[in-house]
Amino acid sequence: MTGSPVGITSYSYGKTVQTDTVTGETFWGDFDRRHAFNAAAAYRVSDRTRVAVVFRGATNVPIAG
Repeated sequence: MTGSPVGITSYSYGKTVQTDTVTGETFWGDFDRRHAFNAAAAYRVSDRTRVAVVFRGATNVPIAG
């Protein structure tokens, strides 16, 4: 029994802001990861075979200041 493709996608946005409690200075966190995207899809070729693919992409960790 073959079927139609099934898939899902997701996107996330986040930011890390840190504040020095002594000086009151605010700055971006060293391990900030702003954008992330995920996508997955699967297709049943036959009763015993399924083909699936996953893609993940994200912005990297910025250079520490």
